[in-house]
Order: sequence, then structure tokens, then C-alpha cells
Amino acid sequence: AMTSADASFDAVQLSLRGQLFSTTRAVLTVYPGSYFEVMLRSADMRHEQGGATREPFVIDRPPQLFSWILTLMQAEHSALTSPVGNASEDAMLKEEVVPPDYKMQKMAELKELLASRGLAVSGKKDDLVRRLEEA
Repeated sequence: AMTSADASFDAVQLSLRGQLFSTTRAVLTVYPGSYFEVMLRSADMRHEQGGATREPFVIDRPPQLFSWILTLMQAEHSALTSPVGNASEDAMLKEEVVPPDYKMQKMAELKELLASRGLAVSGKKDDLVRRLEEA
């Protein structure tokens, strides 16, 4: 049985180079033995031993790639939990993706994002951030 303390940790927030993703433990642990399952299990043990809060998890990987991985895990979780066994698009859309905090990213990352969108890469950090936020 899940306690209220367990329920409070059902939602999980991850920060990938400043971009926040919100999902659930069930989605992140859909593949047994995965990096995410181990990460959560390790955080649970630290938390049980009186460690600090574990949110958000910081992962130094490109958020664009993680977005695809998260979508795959959501589809797999939905297929496993759906009564008819089909992935529900509505279930995937319920996952919240928080807009990126470009100010937390490095200049090289900002320039890479701007270049991938065909935007100018010159200027100070505030200029690059503004350009990305307006795009």
C-alpha cells in the first residue's frame, strides 16, 4: 500500500541543462534496471537515511534528446497500463513540460540552440536568451 509520503514522491522533476521536465516515477521506471530506476532507487535510500530532498534531479544531457526518450517511456508506460493495451495520446499529453530556463545554460549551448533554429548567434548572453525566448 502506498503511504501519503510515497504519493508525494510520485511526481518527479528533472533538469536537463536548465530545461525542466515533470513526469512520474511510474514512467521513469517503466524499463527495469534503467538509469532512471537506479537513480530513483538511490535517491530513495538517501532520503530514508535522512538525506536532503532529491528534487529536481540534474542530468547533464541535451534536453532535446531527453524529450524523445521521455515520450518513448510515456508511450510504453501507457501501453502497459491501458486496459486495451494501446498507448493513449491523452496520457502522454498530461505530462507537463516546463519551458526551458535559458539563463541557466552556457553560452555554447545557447549558440547551438540558436544556430539549430537559424537565428543569429552573436551578442551578449542576455541577447541570446531574449532571442530564444522570443522564437
